[in-house]
Amino acid sequence: MVVLADDRTGALETAGALARAARPVLVEPFGPSPSHRPGRTTVVDMATRHRSSREAGERAARLASALPDAVVLLKMDSTLRGNWASEALALGSVRRSPTMIVAAFPAVGRTCVDGQVLDHGTPVASGPAGVDPRNPVTTSRPDELLVAVGAGDVIRCADDAELEAWLAVAPPDGIAVCDASTEADLVALGRVWARSDRVSFVGTAASIAAAVAAATGEETMAESRPPVRLPALVCIGSLHPAARRQAAVLAEHGWSIETAGASDRADVTDHHVVLTRVPPGGIGDPRAATALADIVGRRLGEHRWNTLVVVGGETAAAVLGERSVVVGGLLAPGIPWGHLGDRGTLVITKPGGFAGPDAIVRLFEETA
Repeated sequence: MVVLADDRTGALETAGALARAARPVLVEPFGPSPSHRPGRTTVVDMATRHRSSREAGERAARLASALPDAVVLLKMDSTLRGNWASEALALGSVRRSPTMIVAAFPAVGRTCVDGQVLDHGTPVASGPAGVDPRNPVTTSRPDELLVAVGAGDVIRCADDAELEAWLAVAPPDGIAVCDASTEADLVALGRVWARSDRVSFVGTAASIAAAVAAATGEETMAESRPPVRLPALVCIGSLHPAARRQAAVLAEHGWSIETAGASDRADVTDHHVVLTRVPPGGIGDPRAATALADIVGRRLGEHRWNTLVVVGGETAAAVLGERSVVVGGLLAPGIPWGHLGDRGTLVITKPGGFAGPDAIVRLFEETA
């Protein structure tokens, strides 16, 4: 099985969810040919979140075409950011199959009701995703985003029964947006997909994990939780308000804070945070992630760290670079853990918009 994701934290998050049924899972950066091998699950970071819609679709099509014998799924952002709609059309076209969209992630409060994606009951386009500085979501309805990139036959399925009935007559280019509000809904929809041999699956990390578990018939493994130990280096590149609040809480708990680009260098301690700031070119300037990665690279070389925490998709791509990560599971919804192959350091990643203010602090307290 190969899952295509549009950024590094999304890829790692999906691998963490999949590892509950089949670990370990390999996450690798985009390349001309994924190192897929039969019997192994791989998640590929296509790095398409901030590319053009056309280029994102081309990358998805190229990878799907290069994997004719693999089961290929597409991971989408649970707040509808990115080019997932173009990628979904490309996947369905290459596979010549109808496509089901499962945009819900109930464990973090994101549901799909009457064809509209909600974040704790609020349409996602009315929340932070709607004012994202680089990738604002213009509508909370996946069908409208699909039509905007050229989809023709898009319908809504209220439940697994409607989905199964539609699949019996669905045209090869048909697309169904599936409502889901609970984990049980994800399981039911996953079982429909598992019983079908001619449907492409596009969904969140949670819905993909449910579908894969249904397809493989494997029992979910006991949750594994490695010790999260000091010394630890936390790298926060996301400018999302949730990530900024998490940095503030770390400072309140005595973590040393080093700001990228600041003239004063913070003393490196066993609990150290490297924080980005808005670069001269404004939000979206790629120099922010690069500057952060340079500092983290130096700190990794100067000090022996047991744990590296990285917050933000572009940040994770910049910090991890071409390294592959073997992912072992999830510490919490959306927060996977794994190991760097070249040094064995425990790596924890998190999207900027996930979890509460004390999420990072709790990682260390819960295994202290």
